[in-house]
Amino acid sequence: MKNVKPYVSYVVWYFAGLFLLTLVTNWACARELVNYRLLFEAFWKNLQMVPKEGNLPAFRILLVRLLETLFAVWLGRFHQKNGEIQLALCFVGGVTGLMASWFTWNTGVLGILVFLMLVLPHTCFYVVVWLLLLARNRYGSDIRRFRLWIITVALLAMGIWTELVIHPFLIRLAAGIVL
Repeated sequence: MKNVKPYVSYVVWYFAGLFLLTLVTNWACARELVNYRLLFEAFWKNLQMVPKEGNLPAFRILLVRLLETLFAVWLGRFHQKNGEIQLALCFVGGVTGLMASWFTWNTGVLGILVFLMLVLPHTCFYVVVWLLLLARNRYGSDIRRFRLWIITVALLAMGIWTELVIHPFLIRLAAGIVL
């Protein structure tokens, strides 16, 4: 990797989105502009139904993760021409801040733990895949294409397996903490 500056910029954009939407979420919840308790109850009701649906979530998860990966490939083609990568990272950071704040408003300090239980196991694999694809498109042939796709498919498979097997267990555990 020849130039580290784009990655520093990526981290800054991610945390800028995280900070901004965390502030907005806390402001909206503190002023009771949204009924965060009602939204939280609906979220848990829908989340607890997911492990009971059978194979339909597996197909849905596979489709969503493949679309996200294709989006990362497409996004990596821009080479920072118009700021699409920065906006996408700002959006992802914002969603992270929104969800963490929302969980904290509803469950207190345990909200951060519950949030991490719900997003960490499988997201670790997906983030590595997306960063590899962005790095491949950013720096050209430093990463060989065949090896990249083998690693991408393997990490995606591990992430999907984690989301299908470990994630339902963590949902039940988190529901026991929250409810």
